[in-house]
Amino acid sequence: MRLEAQDLARLALGLDFKRTAAHFAIGGKPLLGHACVDSQLKGLATERTLNCLGHFHSGLLYHRVGHRAPRRSALCFEFGVLSGLRSLNLTASALWIRMRLTSMVMPNPLRVLIIEDSVDDTFFIVRELQRAGYNVDFERVETPAGMQSALQGRTWDLIISDFSMPRFGGAAALALYLQSGQDMPFILVSGTMGEEIAVEMVKAGAHHYVMKDNLAKLVPAVSRELQAAEQRRIYREIEAAQAYLASIVSSCHDAIIGKTLQGIVVSWNSGAEKLYGYTAEEMLGQSFTRLIPQYRPEELAETMDRIRNNEQIEQLETVRLRKDGTPVEVSVVISAIKDRNGQIIGASSVSRDISLRKQEENERLALIQELTAALSHSRP
Repeated sequence: MRLEAQDLARLALGLDFKRTAAHFAIGGKPLLGHACVDSQLKGLATERTLNCLGHFHSGLLYHRVGHRAPRRSALCFEFGVLSGLRSLNLTASALWIRMRLTSMVMPNPLRVLIIEDSVDDTFFIVRELQRAGYNVDFERVETPAGMQSALQGRTWDLIISDFSMPRFGGAAALALYLQSGQDMPFILVSGTMGEEIAVEMVKAGAHHYVMKDNLAKLVPAVSRELQAAEQRRIYREIEAAQAYLASIVSSCHDAIIGKTLQGIVVSWNSGAEKLYGYTAEEMLGQSFTRLIPQYRPEELAETMDRIRNNEQIEQLETVRLRKDGTPVEVSVVISAIKDRNGQIIGASSVSRDISLRKQEENERLALIQELTAALSHSRP
């Protein structure tokens, strides 16, 4: 009987499927049969077949022809050995099915770009991450063009790179990563890199390195670097938000002033410079009382008492003094500034010049008074 692509998929999934054509074992449990269909399996183990199975992500298929495959120290693991797969030229295809099927049921998605010329070493790296509970979505490349295409084509959480490869190298891969301007952990996993070279690579921009004969250190390194990358991302977002808010405050036409509970000015925007005539250098670190007329001595203390009680002061119409000593009528909104623990540490005020409005109001009031007086005199 001929093995079709769906049969290979079922075998890779570990389903209870028997085919009287070969002697298979899945996950260590043999499915007995007879005869040999190596050529048919080889025909299925093509990139075209793998594309058809692209939605299946793991479960390692082993072919054992009547006996247990010989153990090899570098390639032995709990599910079996790769040498049995090599006899059918199934190493790459079986490994890809194995590694990609597991991610269908695992949490913690992790997108990994692996720069590695060895399919076997790629398997061990992915398996180590899967053991830690990561749902590994990976792509393996081994050339500069492949890496550039992968970096441009999608977003990655992590880069793992070998150091020594025939057509590429860890140093060149690190250079391409740095040129891309992206920020994700870059971890070297090598079997030939010495300690001194590893340190130099970290100084050059790599985040960590792990030796291939000690992959137990890979997951702790990945966890630390992923956490550090997340902290860097959050910090960048905070900085961007602060810069955005600062640009709004700086360019605002209203006078926005920050001060401590003692009335010391700690921020002074361009709107305040235009309204009051003082530059930021002249006002930062100075008492806000410089702007308050002498006939209003209690205004600052009363305002700060209300702020300490977490009171929002809306549309306070008052008078301030400009640098040249002339008074200016302003409408002020004052609110509390709190630290990350919610403690009130100061006050922020937004002031707007209402001199023109007050002048118009006074002119209207004067006109009304004149009209009233004229009417009163015209009565018999």
